[in-house]
Amino acid sequence: MKPSHQLPVIRLLFSGLFFSLSIQFIHSQSIHSQSDTTNLHDRSEWLKGLSTFDLVLIAQHIVQVRLLDSPYRLIAADVNYSNGVNALDIVLLRHLILDRPKPFFGEYNAWRYIRADYVFKNPASPFQELFPEKGINDTSLLQFIAVKIGDVNNSHTNDDPPGMMRQATLPVGIGQPSHRAGEFFTFPVSYEGAEALAAIQLGLQFDADNWELLEPSTAGLPDFEPGCFNLREAEKGRIKFVWYTPWEKEQLQMGRTLFYLTFRRKTASEVALMLRTDDGILENTGFSDPGQAYALVATEAFEPRSEVAGAAAPLAWTARCAPNPVTDVARFQVESPSAKAVSVWVFNALGIRTYYRELSIPAGTTEVAIPEVAQWPAGIYTWKVKAGKEKRQGQFVKR
Repeated sequence: MKPSHQLPVIRLLFSGLFFSLSIQFIHSQSIHSQSDTTNLHDRSEWLKGLSTFDLVLIAQHIVQVRLLDSPYRLIAADVNYSNGVNALDIVLLRHLILDRPKPFFGEYNAWRYIRADYVFKNPASPFQELFPEKGINDTSLLQFIAVKIGDVNNSHTNDDPPGMMRQATLPVGIGQPSHRAGEFFTFPVSYEGAEALAAIQLGLQFDADNWELLEPSTAGLPDFEPGCFNLREAEKGRIKFVWYTPWEKEQLQMGRTLFYLTFRRKTASEVALMLRTDDGILENTGFSDPGQAYALVATEAFEPRSEVAGAAAPLAWTARCAPNPVTDVARFQVESPSAKAVSVWVFNALGIRTYYRELSIPAGTTEVAIPEVAQWPAGIYTWKVKAGKEKRQGQFVKR
């Protein structure tokens, strides 16, 4: 008797049904002729079935949260044909989804065709053996299993309608400006759905005629970094964002701020930013850990949340950065009715701390100057002033 992992293949050959998670389709004749194999290198072919949930599955396998349980899924996860699964496969897939061209896409096929009657000696380590594949010039009539590279959850079929199959709609919050400094405005973007999400991809559009995007900045989301974005078309008002986590404790929950976007108003008019989701830029989709796909739709005018736990009454003390934007010295005015110990923190757009200081302030108004800012690169910085369990925070623009 053949190993159990081969039984679905045999059933597939007779029934013509799809085998979940590992098999796309079976051809009983030549898969491609010499003249039509060139499209296997195309980006459109590579994109079939790809989503941020594939990144989750590969990452979970790498950190051994949940191992890929089929030799065909492991082969699908080997994006760069390195005979292994590692973080570089995730990086390359993210480049594909965000539409960042990489030279390897033209070097390898988006599909691999494996002899259907081949029995893997070690299904958990298919790369340890030389399994038989169909070559470009192979005109045999043997049956082959077609593995779509990168599509680890086997979400693609030949008859796919345009777009992903999304079962429900969840909201993304486009908040009111959390900070204003002259012509500069910082908007929070948050997840407001009821389902926990392990992965998210956003395509955002804004009015580029009247607004200029300066840069995104962190809201403390784990593994937030510039590679999560494609801003090549920001001058056209188009933003792409991809994020995922292999860890259950880091999954997105309702009310989680994803990032901040700081814009400069280009004109004197009061034209609204018109920041919204647009599936024409990138399909706005969130994925739960089981792989359920949800459509994400922006909802404007979510009120920014208070940064002070339980603060319903007027604040007993205040802090602000002025003037803003900053060119050389950042100056903070801290006003308090009584003396207290405070700490001042500054973080760059990626959440890396660039400044820290502890001091005691008297009652009244105290100015805290940070001349080190003159040596910092231009960009968006987040500041926090903490006193005990309370904090005040905002952002300033370094020119």
